[in-house]
Amino acid sequence: FARRIGWDVVPTGPGGAIAVHLATALADAVAQLEARGVTRALVAQALSLAGIAGEGRAGVARQAEAAIARRCLGALANAGARLIEAGTARDALQVDAIAIAAGITARWTGGPMHQADQRGLMVLRRDLRIWAVEAPAIYAPAPLFDRLIGQGARLTD
Repeated sequence: FARRIGWDVVPTGPGGAIAVHLATALADAVAQLEARGVTRALVAQALSLAGIAGEGRAGVARQAEAAIARRCLGALANAGARLIEAGTARDALQVDAIAIAAGITARWTGGPMHQADQRGLMVLRRDLRIWAVEAPAIYAPAPLFDRLIGQGARLTD
């Protein structure tokens, strides 16, 4: 029925809504940063400048803000890769579309999977491995990254 009336149907599969998993990954990353002593104000500033958790605002991120944004985008991309592997999300484009529609990332960012491709999957995987020492539940790299890197593919191909 939904397709007949022109709606775009987004199946979520087992494990719940994709947006909930992404929002949880973001919340966990923020909590981990705050547990490391990063102030909530600095986290909020970094997220705003990066277009995470809203449309964001124009401005140039300082080094600390850029590092915070990279960790949060890394957590989102990792969660998205896990959702794809589990069959909860169809592909990276669906993850990005839902992240944008749910207000987790701003439209102008292209979504967390697009951002991961822009950064480079090898760089992201290296960063995730480093961050996983502190918080493996958030940052242990999804095996999808290894497969894509081995194939010379991208998330959004």
